[in-house]
Amino acid sequence: MDAFQHQTLIELSTMPQDASIADRVSVEDHLVLSATADWVSIPKLLLLHHNGRPFEIQIDPTKLPQGLHYCEVHALKPTETWCGPLFRVPITVIKPQDLLESPDIDSTSAIPAPVVEPAPAGFRATPQIAAGFSGPQATGLSSTSGVEFSLASTVGQGSSGGALPPHTFKRGPIHLDAGQELRYFVAVPAGATWAELSIRSGAYDSPKMFLIRATQLVPDMRYTDIEYRNNLTMSPNSDFSAAFKVVGDSIMELTLSQYWSTAGASSLNIELSFHGLTAEPITAVGPASSGLVLAAAAGPHKELVTCPLRRQRIKPEAKLTQLNLSLKPKDTVLEPLLDPRDCLPGGRVAYRLILNYSFSITESGKYKPCVPLTNRYLYDSPFESQLTQIFDAHKRLLYTGDCSPEEVPLGKGDHTARLMLRHDQLGLLDKLKGTCLVLSRKLDAPVTVPVHTSYAAAVTDAKPANESFLAGGDKCVLWLGQPAEDKLPKDAAGCILEGTMTLGQLRSGAGAAPASTPFIYLPAPKAADGKDKGEGNSKNGNGKPKEPKERLSGAIRDAKVALLKDLTTRPTSTADEQALAQSLAAELLEEAPNHLPLLLIIMKWRDTAAKGQERLQLLPTVIQAADAVLSAINTTELAAFMAMRPPKEDEDSNKAANGDCSNASSISSGSSNSEPTGGKGGVAASYKQQKVERDAEKAALLEALRAKITAQLEMYEADTHGSAAAAAGASHVAATAGLLRQWIDTAGEKDYMLLHARAEAAAGRLAGALAALDKMISPKDEVPGTAGPDASKLKQKLLQQLGWVHWMIYEEAWARIKFPQKLPPL
Repeated sequence: MDAFQHQTLIELSTMPQDASIADRVSVEDHLVLSATADWVSIPKLLLLHHNGRPFEIQIDPTKLPQGLHYCEVHALKPTETWCGPLFRVPITVIKPQDLLESPDIDSTSAIPAPVVEPAPAGFRATPQIAAGFSGPQATGLSSTSGVEFSLASTVGQGSSGGALPPHTFKRGPIHLDAGQELRYFVAVPAGATWAELSIRSGAYDSPKMFLIRATQLVPDMRYTDIEYRNNLTMSPNSDFSAAFKVVGDSIMELTLSQYWSTAGASSLNIELSFHGLTAEPITAVGPASSGLVLAAAAGPHKELVTCPLRRQRIKPEAKLTQLNLSLKPKDTVLEPLLDPRDCLPGGRVAYRLILNYSFSITESGKYKPCVPLTNRYLYDSPFESQLTQIFDAHKRLLYTGDCSPEEVPLGKGDHTARLMLRHDQLGLLDKLKGTCLVLSRKLDAPVTVPVHTSYAAAVTDAKPANESFLAGGDKCVLWLGQPAEDKLPKDAAGCILEGTMTLGQLRSGAGAAPASTPFIYLPAPKAADGKDKGEGNSKNGNGKPKEPKERLSGAIRDAKVALLKDLTTRPTSTADEQALAQSLAAELLEEAPNHLPLLLIIMKWRDTAAKGQERLQLLPTVIQAADAVLSAINTTELAAFMAMRPPKEDEDSNKAANGDCSNASSISSGSSNSEPTGGKGGVAASYKQQKVERDAEKAALLEALRAKITAQLEMYEADTHGSAAAAAGASHVAATAGLLRQWIDTAGEKDYMLLHARAEAAAGRLAGALAALDKMISPKDEVPGTAGPDASKLKQKLLQQLGWVHWMIYEEAWARIKFPQKLPPL
């Protein structure tokens, strides 16, 4: 280690900021500098004014022994030495144990270990395996074992333990007493990614408790992120092993201590070995500077694996473990904070930026809301504060976080997030209006990404790479393939998946090394709508191609239906647009009175148009439109098809090849839109086509029944006089509810629980209605996504009818908490 110079600027302020110029000029301190160690060189004298003055410190650590060294530079006034130094400059120098240059190893009692790991049974270095290695060719050696022994010879020999493996630190026996602590500083070699620690206890009297800690300081990284810490109890003559991640080309402090409460002396033998395997993406011209990114549209990804230290056993495995959903702010608010408690010294004004995000969760789970721009920074953050909040669709607060985000369970449905940043510079906050919020969710099961040894194996989805050996200094190429599309999450499109790739194996054979290479996967975008409207209109009821005139009339009808849907789904429409929609609907009903998509659009239009004070008078039109949808569906044929067992493709192909179309005829009975096609798989293809059509019919049936029973319930609940019309309305509700229960379990499906409770209440079964509502509204401080204010109001009404006033008051109090009217203030 060569001598180096360190320049320090001493800023000593002896007067307040508002001191006069005359008082500042009068400051002139004549100081004498001295160092407490001879390896520090400094000037003898220093003239210090009020604005400070730099002086140079030279440190020469070349003659220092290994370990921790401390020194101070003192500045004294010659006339006032009795008051002590005016200031001190602390200097700490750590000279670590260099495992290659100065192997100060006590091997007489060290743990014996082989020079290299033994190859697995049946392993043979074939030319195919060695073809990807660059070490033997570069060094001119005939085998990889020559590279290994040449590295080991540079370390040194032990007296009894044999040749020491490269990059290994040993100590022992180490004697400890209660409360005693020992610290060792080791130079982690460049290229190391993990370390393996082995401890063997000596022959002492009773079990002892120890603290083991390996700490590294890396710029701009929290030390706990890469620190290994463990409290363990070791019996006499027992062994302990552990592996942990490290950062290469840095200094590690290895601390061993015996608990103060563990009486008696103990002895330990330790061995710390460093290992390394790195992977980086490569292009046609060499290694790439970007990170490891695997895109579905880019095909296999090429990686260069380097073994910089010693011979390693490699078994590459890659898995996707996390899904990230990025959100753009919907709107922003930038405003000053004028409250006296928010004012800063000197009359400065603080500003806050509020960013609002809207998102919908399609897969329930635990999500972590992260702000990569500001997270993980607290005292060294340039912002005054940061606050993240998440609300459900009912404006209920679900999560509050700051710079250290935590997981929050989110159910399916719409949610709102809010982020607040504060600073005293308005321009800085204005630049952050596009800050993204990232929702991270751990996958229920990791998705495996295949790793291959060649491009041909990757594109043909051959067998993944097996376990092999890589000598020190060698390199090889690996290819990351594409994960199975059916294993990806359903909401993966448009998101980023994160994962890790492990390369090395532990020497003990206990599994993969803790060091891993992170990578991200960009899934393929969503496929375009595969439905070809022209193909559906190109065949008639017998499966034969339609005439051109018939195809033209069908295309015109579909275009008119699309226009009607656009006119009826707009948030606001003019009088001319409403008149056009009325005339278009009447024209289409005359041309195709049983066209199911048309009837669904008209039913939804009637339902959305019935609002305000006129809704009660318009509800009969909604019921009439729902009845039109129901009459267009043959429920008998639909029920028969849904009860049919799906055919197997292998059986159908044999039947179709032998001319047996009985099963196909039974499947297609009652459907005039398709007939079984001959050839292999014709019956299965016919069934799949009809399955899509029948599922659409069932969805339309449920939607029509839902709209009809909702309108009937509103009409029944609005009649408070108990007239004969109300009794007739209750019977109509019971009849529609019975039809709905034939197709779906309304008491078990979350989307139908509220309708089920209302129908039970209309039938006079209040206990059944309360039981359904209790499934929706949890009595705890948790609200399922399907619960809403309507369910709470209905429960309060039922409790009042039963005369349970105390329970009604309790439910009202909880409703104010669970379903607030607006978001809480910041």
